[in-house]
Amino acid sequence: MISKSIKIALSILFFLCLLRMQYGYYEFVRFSALVGFVFLAYQANQTGCNKSIFIYGTLALLVYFGETDHPIPWQTDHLNCWRKDAANAVEAFTKIVI
Repeated sequence: MISKSIKIALSILFFLCLLRMQYGYYEFVRFSALVGFVFLAYQANQTGCNKSIFIYGTLALLVYFGETDHPIPWQTDHLNCWRKDAANAVEAFTKIVI
């Protein structure tokens, strides 16, 4: 019963990721998914279902250690740097056209 509620909670968290949320929410989802999938793998180990152990273990590793857009999660300064370059490119383009 508890594994079913964990699956429902994780699916709700993943569907909420489709909305525009703050970055901390996505970090929370990654950590929650890691804990949830590890628990589901443990439950599958108790029942003896080897396929489920592999699936949940792989999902735990992929969700938590998957590729992120920057190496340190709290270091987001470089994400805003492209705006200055884009503004300069638009300004240079308008000077050429006009």
